[in-house]
Amino acid sequence: LHPSTHMLSSPFAAVSIWNAHQSDEAVELGAIDLACPESALVARPEHHVHVLPMTPAGTEWVRSLMLGFPLGVSVQRVAEISGGMDFDLAAHLSILIQHRLITDTSLSIEERNS
Repeated sequence: LHPSTHMLSSPFAAVSIWNAHQSDEAVELGAIDLACPESALVARPEHHVHVLPMTPAGTEWVRSLMLGFPLGVSVQRVAEISGGMDFDLAAHLSILIQHRLITDTSLSIEERNS
């Protein structure tokens, strides 16, 4: 993943508060549940900071990738950690692709030999 990629997990509505302050339009801050925990993928691959809301399963998946686990192993880790929580690999992978956060790919030895 891009070296600027980090995960933010907050016991508060940090992502909603951030997003509310990114527009010149008036936002009703009273509509934000401040006690709602939120997570985000935070990255700056070019000249703009991306703060992308993530599901708990998505957060664990990105953290696993950041630790160097391969894609398939990371998906398995999410299944184990999340206790069967829904995880949409295509949706989460498209976030990484859309924001140009994938910087390197390689095949494992097993994949090269098959």
